[in-house]
Amino acid sequence: MSDLNSNLIEIPSIGTEAHRMASATMSAMRQARRELVAWWIALPEELKPNYVERLGQVWKQLDNSGIRDVVPTKADSAFIAGLLPGLAVGRGSPDVGRLVAAMFFLHPHQLPLNFDIQKIPPWLVNDYMKFALNSPLMFREMGEADAYCRYAARWIDYLHNSILANPNIELWRNIGIFVTQALNVVPLYFNTSNLRDICRKRARIMEFVLQGLGNQLDYKFPARPARPKLRLGLLALHFLPQTETFATLPAYRYLDRSCFEIILYSLQSTGHPLE
Repeated sequence: MSDLNSNLIEIPSIGTEAHRMASATMSAMRQARRELVAWWIALPEELKPNYVERLGQVWKQLDNSGIRDVVPTKADSAFIAGLLPGLAVGRGSPDVGRLVAAMFFLHPHQLPLNFDIQKIPPWLVNDYMKFALNSPLMFREMGEADAYCRYAARWIDYLHNSILANPNIELWRNIGIFVTQALNVVPLYFNTSNLRDICRKRARIMEFVLQGLGNQLDYKFPARPARPKLRLGLLALHFLPQTETFATLPAYRYLDRSCFEIILYSLQSTGHPLE
């Protein structure tokens, strides 16, 4: 037991004063958030100039702090409950002030509906796309991972159909590039749904965008040399103990080595034992 205790890492506790200061800071941030979004709702005619200038910068700084992932207080929950009923003016047409406010408190799968991007003001499209592709830091409630997956399936279906149907429209070309660069499907792993359709549509968007940018995707391989074994190469960012490593491991671990020569390529070398 003494050996075990000697290997324990002592984690410093947060002092009372530091805890008080952290609580006071978070309380001030919550209050600033509620006051800021009240401006968005109360000043619809001045929303654009305020958002694209100083108040918008404050909004982004607070949003980038991760405050959206903090468990809401009773005051926050009451504020959210008042926002949602009046969020949509009509089908797919948002009350922009309320939408900006809701983006400050909620993740996209928590909104009552998905909005047509063409009905989002141009000055808000970039931030709305970032929001719409955002996922929670963690799922906090039972069934939330499933709700996020259902949202992602609807959203990616909408993006897939719109991007491929409008190859000559700059808005959709730019959205396609953004989706290719920013869409993260890792949060979709945490449910039992079949993700094949989502992944196929995501791949089709990426293929469509890359072809539009002049990239050659198809490649005709030369005849395979006469070898006794098939060579199988797998390229990965890394082979650390993370989701992708464990998900792909069975794909090659149990192949017959008398028939296959397996080579792993890693873009990062860490020296980790699993690697």
